[in-house]
Amino acid sequence: MGGAASGSLVSAQPEPPRIEDAPGLCPVCSTSVSPADTRCPTCNYDLAGVAGRPGAYSRTALWWTVAGFVAVYLLVLAVVIATN
Repeated sequence: MGGAASGSLVSAQPEPPRIEDAPGLCPVCSTSVSPADTRCPTCNYDLAGVAGRPGAYSRTALWWTVAGFVAVYLLVLAVVIATN
């Protein structure tokens, strides 16, 4: 019935090797990058969180962002309640 094994899909395109964990290489274009680079000089990819670099956002920054959105929401809610 169709020639394909039931439940298995085969892609005609080979999957490229994963290089995102390789130190010194950009995960997008495989250009050599130094550990001090924050962006790839060729494709401008942000290297935050790649190969041991610190991530773009910390947990503290996430919580401050959420607190800011909540504060704006409560301010808008207060204005809407006050005008009605």
